[in-house]
Amino acid sequence: MGINAIVPEVKLIANHLKGMVTPISMMIVGVKFASVKPLDIFKSKQMYLVSLVKLLIQPILLVGVLLIFRNFISISPAIILGLFMGYAMPSPGTTTSFADM
Repeated sequence: MGINAIVPEVKLIANHLKGMVTPISMMIVGVKFASVKPLDIFKSKQMYLVSLVKLLIQPILLVGVLLIFRNFISISPAIILGLFMGYAMPSPGTTTSFADM
C-alpha cells in the first residue's frame, strides 16, 4: 500500500508542481541574464575559456574515457551518446531538464 492509495492528493500536488518547474527555472535564468550586460559577456576571455572547457573539452574527454573503458566492460553506445549530450549541453538547459525530471 503506497502513499497514493492513502493520500491521492499527494500525486495531484506533485503533478501540479512538476508543471511549474520549467517555467520557474526559465524565469530564474532570464532574471540572471537580464542583470548582465551582453557586451561584457563577449568581451570576457574567461567566458570563452570556460565555454570551451565546458562545451567541448569535457565531452570529448568523457567520450574518450568511455571508449577506453568499453574495452574492459560492456557500455552501450546509447549510454555513451547520452552522457556526451548531457555534458555538451549548456548548464541552464541541463539544470531545467533535471528539474523537470
